Amino acid sequence: MNEHIFRSIIENASDAVVVTDTPGKNSSGGPKIVFVNNAYLEMTGYTKEEVIGKTPKILQGPETERKELDKLRNAIETGKPGHAKLINYRKNGEKFWTSISIFPVRIDSSQPEYWVGIKRDITAEIVAFEQINTTLQELHHRVKNNLALLSGLMELQARKEDNEPLRKELQALTSRIKSIANIHELLYEGQNLTHINIKEAIKRLANNIVGATQPDQKIRTRFEIQEIDTLNINQAVPFSLIVNEVITNSMNHAFGGTDPGIIQINLTQEDNEVNLLIKDNGRGLPQDFKPHEINTTGILLIKTLSRQLNAQFDYMSTEKGTTFMLQFTRQDIRGSYSGYNLSS
Repeated sequence: MNEHIFRSIIENASDAVVVTDTPGKNSSGGPKIVFVNNAYLEMTGYTKEEVIGKTPKILQGPETERKELDKLRNAIETGKPGHAKLINYRKNGEKFWTSISIFPVRIDSSQPEYWVGIKRDITAEIVAFEQINTTLQELHHRVKNNLALLSGLMELQARKEDNEPLRKELQALTSRIKSIANIHELLYEGQNLTHINIKEAIKRLANNIVGATQPDQKIRTRFEIQEIDTLNINQAVPFSLIVNEVITNSMNHAFGGTDPGIIQINLTQEDNEVNLLIKDNGRGLPQDFKPHEINTTGILLIKTLSRQLNAQFDYMSTEKGTTFMLQFTRQDIRGSYSGYNLSS
């Protein structure tokens, strides 16, 4: 393929192409533009005469992110291809988003002699993504508010209820609804609308349960939680419901009367394996307690949710208290909230 054909292809490509020399080739030390194609001119609003000999900085402005520029600078310093997403500015000052990939061109030496940048306008994609995020954020906010309303109504009903077993069931259901609402609240508050900071979720959940279940008891919480990866919502919901059940069981059965006590939560991650320990220093479990053979509502719920997480769980009890153990693999589960499906 001769140079004329090659140049014609580049000139008429739909993506913007810009070629610069290397930083050391001119007295000012910065790279200068030596070639742009027609798509570059259409994208930026400049003419060839206005950009040739200038630096790529002519497209930068107040909202161009430094960390994205650093990705390109590091690529140039190491002589390797690089990629970034940048806010650029047209000649008329209009802001737009670009995706740019750069790579070096070596001709007669091992050192790059030119750098080629391929730019694509991704403004429409960014705007659409931001609109989806806004919609998701509003959705999480509304779900959280509706769940809060529902749990509040059930809480009021529980206070009026004279039937003690029914009252406790209503309180348990209220706690479970609040656990799910807590996940939506964290999603609404966070930057990521599909994944949550599980460390923050556990602390908030545990403290809410301990503070609300039996306020007269002097139960304290302790946390040893490693900085682990976020959980997507389809794992976070069943996980938080399991934590809710275990802590609630400790509050209801491990401690008597107004006895003080401690509930400690340990969470670690090795690779993608997440390990949870919930310990109390209460009276311990009965000797004949076999969780995998019991079908009370709480244990049945833990079993079902553990299956949805593909998790292994167990209890260990001594005279010094009870420890609940859960292990599962962190993964991005697609689809609707698996934590809401209690029929599996």
